[in-house]
Amino acid sequence: MSVRAELPPLPIDPLLPELIAALRSNSSLVLEASPGAGKTTRFPRSLLEEGFADSGEIWVLEPRRLAARMAARRVAWELGEKVGERVGYSVRFDSVSSPNTRLRFVTEGILLRRLTGDPDLKGISTVILDEFHERHLETDVALAVLLQLQRSSRLDLKLAVLSATLDTELIASHLGCSSFCCEGQAFPVNEEFLPSPNNQPFPEKIAKALKSLLSRDRQGDVLVFLPGVGEIKAAEKACLALAEGNDCILLRLHGSLSRDEQDAVVQPSEQRRIILATNVAETSITIEGVTAVIDTGLVKEAGHSPWAGLPSLQTKMTSQASARQRAGRSGRTQPGLCIRLYTRRDFQSMREFTEPELQRADLSGLLLMLKGAGITDLTDLPWLELPPKPALEAAAILLNRLGAIEQASVLSSVGKEMLKVPAHPRIARILCEAERRGFKESGALLAAILESPDPRREIRWKGNRNDKSQSKTVHPSDPILIAENLWGNDIDEGGRRNILRIARQYGFKDKETSKVSEQLNEQLKILMSGFPDRVARRVRPNNDEILFCGGGGALLGRESSVRNAEFMTALETRNDTRRGGKIYVTRASAIEPEWLFDLEGAPISESKDVRWNDERECVEVTEQILFDKLVIDSKSSPAVESEEAVALLTEKAEIAGLERFFDGEALERLVARMAIVKEFQPVLDVADELSAIELLKNSCRGRSSFRELEEANLLSMLKYSSAPEVITLLDRLTPDEIRLQCGQRLSIHYPPSGQPWAAARIQVFYGMKEGPKIANGRTAVLLHLLAPNNRPAQITDDLAGFWIGSYDLVRKELRGRYPKHHWPDDPSNAEPVQLKKNASD
Repeated sequence: MSVRAELPPLPIDPLLPELIAALRSNSSLVLEASPGAGKTTRFPRSLLEEGFADSGEIWVLEPRRLAARMAARRVAWELGEKVGERVGYSVRFDSVSSPNTRLRFVTEGILLRRLTGDPDLKGISTVILDEFHERHLETDVALAVLLQLQRSSRLDLKLAVLSATLDTELIASHLGCSSFCCEGQAFPVNEEFLPSPNNQPFPEKIAKALKSLLSRDRQGDVLVFLPGVGEIKAAEKACLALAEGNDCILLRLHGSLSRDEQDAVVQPSEQRRIILATNVAETSITIEGVTAVIDTGLVKEAGHSPWAGLPSLQTKMTSQASARQRAGRSGRTQPGLCIRLYTRRDFQSMREFTEPELQRADLSGLLLMLKGAGITDLTDLPWLELPPKPALEAAAILLNRLGAIEQASVLSSVGKEMLKVPAHPRIARILCEAERRGFKESGALLAAILESPDPRREIRWKGNRNDKSQSKTVHPSDPILIAENLWGNDIDEGGRRNILRIARQYGFKDKETSKVSEQLNEQLKILMSGFPDRVARRVRPNNDEILFCGGGGALLGRESSVRNAEFMTALETRNDTRRGGKIYVTRASAIEPEWLFDLEGAPISESKDVRWNDERECVEVTEQILFDKLVIDSKSSPAVESEEAVALLTEKAEIAGLERFFDGEALERLVARMAIVKEFQPVLDVADELSAIELLKNSCRGRSSFRELEEANLLSMLKYSSAPEVITLLDRLTPDEIRLQCGQRLSIHYPPSGQPWAAARIQVFYGMKEGPKIANGRTAVLLHLLAPNNRPAQITDDLAGFWIGSYDLVRKELRGRYPKHHWPDDPSNAEPVQLKKNASD
């Protein structure tokens, strides 16, 4: 086969006959070809001209819509045809083809969606996976599915894997085929690194580098690589005056642009261009006229947290392979220049290759499509690398929450409807729910808003900017707020156009957005249907900390207008690596907890827990209604019936100790009195400290709090728990008090050990021949004979011996100190002095 004379030769041309022969004789091949070699256009065209499309279409899988459209146009032009004749393309919401189309450039998702209705890919003879080195999620899936088809129902299927940078031996070994290599046509590129780290903001860095570049004697366009749309907007603002001053035009290039906007960027221009692009411009497409590149070294990569079910975009340093691809964009037509806004050491510390998206992405969309294609067990596919098991499990859980799959892991009727929508399962669920509720157009608009970057020009806050509790706009839903103000001055024009473009693809026709405000609760329910795994609740009122139903937490970001809701669904998050990787919810939508009961397959459960309330010192039974792990309703009441409650109150009472529920001195007194009864009648069972402990335990039954135990008068219960004869003996043998000769009552103290004792002034004992006794006269009471100052002058249990013994010495001392008091010579025969008040200790 020869290349037409009018076409410029490309490095791949001499290799094409060998490639054609290899694919005729084998089912697969692997080709590594540098950028500019012609692999994307010349190789598919050669297959078309060599008859590979005679038995079915040739499909070329491209990682991006722009690449698929441009490649189709280029090949059609080379054949002297219009796109849609023999060469066409199919991308999301856009297809140009005809019954004559034999070579079709498609995005990877189109092939996977074809599988849901045609698991054997009938009518397709050859599939080429272009730019395989990018290792998109769909790329790995497509390779695994195609390889399985080759080994089962489609032995005739041809498969080619093309890449600019690839471990060819690894992939060729996996496919069991030969590999080829083709060097591209490229000019040398001079690389300039920062001499040292620079913490200057990137918009200012870019403007400085651009100013330096424009001052040099260089011609051609400038391609600036940035991580995302927000950074592109900031760079555009920083570089606008510089571009205008140098008669240049500033252009944006990213995946959110419309087809016409993207196509306009890649077309040649007479005016010098400065193109601010994401990594969409790294490979697959050639932007004619670019001779210089400014590389920030940053990229936004999709990540996924299975524990919280939260996919997120993280800005990080790109890989060395990607950095080389970026630099190579400047050397396609002449010697190029790449200004890197990082140091050479930074480059050396980069990853060699970008981690495959399969290892870090949300797999729910993939799982839904493959189940629709009849593949129930993904682990059976011949993967180049197995998907992470936690990510697969998380995807299955999400699809189950969305109502897309049933218990037997087969698609439900809802899942089959979702499959018809070319969108992430969350968005598909929202669109299906909106149509079911009669809000198809507003659902389409809300879905488009969720799929687009925030179009608001600026989030304004009143008062102290550090006060996160106040925002200028408070609304129950960020997407609905954006929809209500879509034609307002605060909405970026480009963002509005992007939202409307997507919304129209989903069926939105009416310019009026007021319908979104109608029946607000219905709109909130529609949004909730796509995010049932992101239901969250504030930890406390007026606090930005929230907890997710699946576990884990986050902070409500200042970007969100949802300030008053207790319950919400988190619709978008960001991971702030500068603050320890904290997750911030940037878009949310309020919900009412009762709505959760209407979700199909909602993980509603009830729990009843017996818990100790430290503050109230009581056992409570807490009845909770949970949505997954999130408490959506809770009620606490005293717990008295269950054995668990009794055991818990008993445990806490034992820890608190007997002194908490008994008057300590009164308990000691009762136990001591009982011990005297035991001595008097050893055969009787009397109460002791062990009895008190047992009574405390038994008293916990039917009660729930320390207060109830304290009010139960456990001391009286302990006393009267004894047999009647014990109580009789207790009162007779160990009286609480005795009456003295003078008529005064004297309280008796019963210590845990030692003699019972009493205390009173010496004067009340005048006239008594001997001291009082208890236990039927068996036990003498130890008397504390007090001086007028109520301090013991003598302690004795032998009053008669004291009178004839040491009394004279005590009398002599006390009479000198208290001469007004009566100090008789013979106290045993003297008249007692009755005091107004009992003397005691």
